[in-house]
Amino acid sequence: MRTGKKFLEDLKYSGTNIWFKGRRINSVLEERELSGLAETIADLYDHLLKPEVKSLVSFEENGQSYNASFLISRNQDDLRRRRCLISEWARRSYGLLGRSPDFVNVNITAWRAASPFFRQFGEWAQDNIEKYYQYVADHDLAVTHSVVNLGNNTPEANLGLRLVKETDSGIIVEGARLMATSATVCNEIAVYPGRISSLKSDRSDFAVSFAIPLNTEGLKLICRENYNPSSSTKNHPLSSRFEEMDTLVIFDKVFVPWDRVFMFGETAQYNQIHVRTNSVVHTAHQGAIKSLAKSDFILGACLVAMESYGKNKMPHVRQAVAEIIIECETIKALLDQAEQQAALDQWNVFSPAPLPLEVARVRFMQFYPRLIEIIKTVGSSSLMLTPDSGHFAGNLDVDLRKYLSGGMEAETQVYINKVLWDLASSSFGSRQEIYERFYAGGLGPSLEFLLDRFPDHRRSEVQAIMDRLMVDLESSDNSHE
Repeated sequence: MRTGKKFLEDLKYSGTNIWFKGRRINSVLEERELSGLAETIADLYDHLLKPEVKSLVSFEENGQSYNASFLISRNQDDLRRRRCLISEWARRSYGLLGRSPDFVNVNITAWRAASPFFRQFGEWAQDNIEKYYQYVADHDLAVTHSVVNLGNNTPEANLGLRLVKETDSGIIVEGARLMATSATVCNEIAVYPGRISSLKSDRSDFAVSFAIPLNTEGLKLICRENYNPSSSTKNHPLSSRFEEMDTLVIFDKVFVPWDRVFMFGETAQYNQIHVRTNSVVHTAHQGAIKSLAKSDFILGACLVAMESYGKNKMPHVRQAVAEIIIECETIKALLDQAEQQAALDQWNVFSPAPLPLEVARVRFMQFYPRLIEIIKTVGSSSLMLTPDSGHFAGNLDVDLRKYLSGGMEAETQVYINKVLWDLASSSFGSRQEIYERFYAGGLGPSLEFLLDRFPDHRRSEVQAIMDRLMVDLESSDNSHE
């Protein structure tokens, strides 16, 4: 298991292809706006090594300790251990990191468990998946991923990432992909389809999956505008630490060695890779744990704010906050249900029940905009009562402490205001909302995916209710003839 110090050392050599503010940077650690997230991730790695934590979130294999996001679950205890790992990281980051390292770890681990699926592309593909999993786990690497081609199936798809040449030693790829989130704090990038993929059969050159180091020649990661105004945690308590940078990824005739290629050319299997390997279930499990941590954090923030503002007896505020309680308990119940109904899948992996997790995913996607609205309802104009922290160290200190003190000290009150502002109204908060609404493909496609995944036995159960009514009605009509 990697220490935070080792993570930061490794990061010095991973970010050489990152472009930020119009220039190619030397190191993420040298950029004030980007280094905050790096320090946050380093803290996550160190947190796992605390003796009281490590025993709950790691496993041993061949004399080496691994974090449990790499654990192939074979029983309920394994599943519980993995949930504990994901929960530790999610709660330490307040659910604000949608792409903490455990997300891709879980996906790679699911692929390793289902490695026989890749054998249909050749023995080399199965071997590559198994070796890549072991390499990432042994070094406890952070891997970003990109799942969306620029233009996708539109005429502009020729700009998307595609295979342009095969050689004896590997393949050459070219094009652009969206979005590699948190690439600035990762060592590698994995390319594969989204969970809802519909690549057309005549686009076989776009059906390619592989993983390469982020410092690979020809790779460019272009950062969007930064949403972290400063490194001050007092002024920007969340964005200064949890701003996940999103990047456009350009592959300029990038060479991928054969041992890093997982599949290519098979559109039907490419579209189904997550369902067939069951990785879609395991990443949904990770996502539900993160969503629960985030909901709990927002609930706690609103309860504290409601008390500090003296709004704990206002009916409209109380009712709004109660909605968050419903959301928290709903996600927790769905997560618990998924684990209680877990069973061995075709790959001999003890896998959570998929339906509750898909419901949790769609539910949070639907409800998150309402969470933001509730935060604004609780905070109202106080969200803008956010004087710079420097004022408390200057001539205005006495005035601020006199007039802004309510149920607590003025500086604490202002800090609460800034937390709510960062969550609901800042550029950082707006990006969080967009992420939660669209990271899984958007509400419409996700609802259709849920319908398609509705189990046959449950479909039969509910349809049987209608069938019984039809029989009852027919019997009733006959009795009156």
